[in-house]
Amino acid sequence: MEPNELPKEDQSLKDGITSTPEKTDKNCCDTEATEPVPTLNKCSDFTGLERGGGRTNSNVRGRSSSEGSNSEEDDQKKQKVGNQNPPSVSPLAASFNGQTMATGFLFPGVAASPPKFVSLEQIMKAANAVSNLSLAHEIVVNKDFKLEKADLPADSFQGQIKNIVHKAFWDVLESDLEADPPNYAQALTLLTEVKAGLLSLLLPHHTRLQMEIGEVLDVDLIKQQVQNGTLDFHYYAQYIISVMSKMCAPVRDEQIQELMRVGDVIPLFRGIFQTLDLMKLDMANFNIQMIRPQLQEQTIEYEKKKFAEYLTVHDDGLEFTRAWLRRSMDRLVIKLEAENKDCAVAMSTTTITGAKILTEAYMELLQWNEEIEFPETLMMDKARFLELCKRVDSTALTAAVLLVTFSTVGSSIAGISQFKEQLKNRLGVLLEGVEKITLSETMKNVAVQVAKDVDECLLKHGFQEMSVEKQGILLRQIEEVSTPDHKVLQLVKTRILEFVELCLSSLSASPVRIPPGLSSMQAELSRVTGQFLRLVSHNRAVFGEYYAEIINTIRKTGTAANENVAVDSH
Repeated sequence: MEPNELPKEDQSLKDGITSTPEKTDKNCCDTEATEPVPTLNKCSDFTGLERGGGRTNSNVRGRSSSEGSNSEEDDQKKQKVGNQNPPSVSPLAASFNGQTMATGFLFPGVAASPPKFVSLEQIMKAANAVSNLSLAHEIVVNKDFKLEKADLPADSFQGQIKNIVHKAFWDVLESDLEADPPNYAQALTLLTEVKAGLLSLLLPHHTRLQMEIGEVLDVDLIKQQVQNGTLDFHYYAQYIISVMSKMCAPVRDEQIQELMRVGDVIPLFRGIFQTLDLMKLDMANFNIQMIRPQLQEQTIEYEKKKFAEYLTVHDDGLEFTRAWLRRSMDRLVIKLEAENKDCAVAMSTTTITGAKILTEAYMELLQWNEEIEFPETLMMDKARFLELCKRVDSTALTAAVLLVTFSTVGSSIAGISQFKEQLKNRLGVLLEGVEKITLSETMKNVAVQVAKDVDECLLKHGFQEMSVEKQGILLRQIEEVSTPDHKVLQLVKTRILEFVELCLSSLSASPVRIPPGLSSMQAELSRVTGQFLRLVSHNRAVFGEYYAEIINTIRKTGTAANENVAVDSH
């Protein structure tokens, strides 16, 4: 293969962009100006890659085909560029209004910007940094984080391949042991791997057990036994199981007991390997729990460092973050002007503090429009914030149904707190995971179930069932709760958001009063608010410096709303 020749699998990539220069640097970054350069994708995820459009070197000017090629001006420009070979004519060098354009030009008369190159090494380093950053961030913000064994479905392609390979391995081992004379080569490798697995599970202070394992599972001694034909697999298996019983977590005791009852060599060692894998997973999760307090102390600086590395290989890594904060400023200006119509526009921008802008921006996350790109600084928590959006909607919907139900039925069930709790739990189950598209249909089933539960409660406490007329009113009002402009639903959601915002902007640790009508949803509201505050607190600690710089710039330049008002006033 020539130095600059692409492998066959990469030839389509070469054909899909522009022609490659004859010479490239070993670092893969000093390419011709017309060749597209890979850049990090800022629209989806930190680790995503896309092929960015090529940029033309500013020192290279286009020439019309009618101009001479040996002019002094062109020779000077060639010297500035250096001894680079000219690229082949790309498909973009086509005729425009009857005139041929030179290579690298999209439109005549448009000045080209200087190229910015990034090496593959820089891209992979940034991708690995973001991967490590995501893992550390997950461990810190998710107190329930733990590693789990990946169980592939048996009917999946990967699962079938895994089963075939494992079956072949154990079948070969069985045939070797049953041969005459037996072949212990693979069995010796198996015992060596088991020994290494046991030693990897020991803690530094387990010196005595470490020496014992090294003496009993002595590879040289086992080799001598193999040569003499005296290798006793059952002896070593029982010893391995006894050591595992001392080291395993209590949750694995039952599996250890099952291994002790296995007599055949092959199923026994297969079970040993499976249990060892689970014990390694337990040890990894134990280590995660141990390092979490230290990681929480260091993760802020670690995330700052890794995000700074990400920005070095990205042209504009804060584009959507700036747009997010600017929208917050615009909303605050509009609100302030609506409240004080007589105030000048300039007054509105000076009275809005940076803390208000950031608080307003964070509150937008609980009402996020998924058609808008998510801020880069919040990308690692995107799934969590979107899940909190759904939980806020679900909490508001449940509270609205409870208010409508108790208001319609009347005082007969108002004092039965146990029924309110049962009905709330029932609604939580019925409304869990319901999408907006199917919400209207789901609410019909919810209304029927609520009416049934109300009648059962009334009969249980010695009241008469609801009349047909009242039952019809209850069904209709519950079904109407699903409409976006329902007044009760809007009121409840507004109170929830105001409560969260009050907790977010509070400077003291004093208790916050639960909003009226939401006392029955106190537990759900506290969970949503607590998780939201944890995410926001960590995010602000990591990216606060970037936010402060962006907000200061926005306040100096003014908002889009102010610019429109200023134009209209003229």
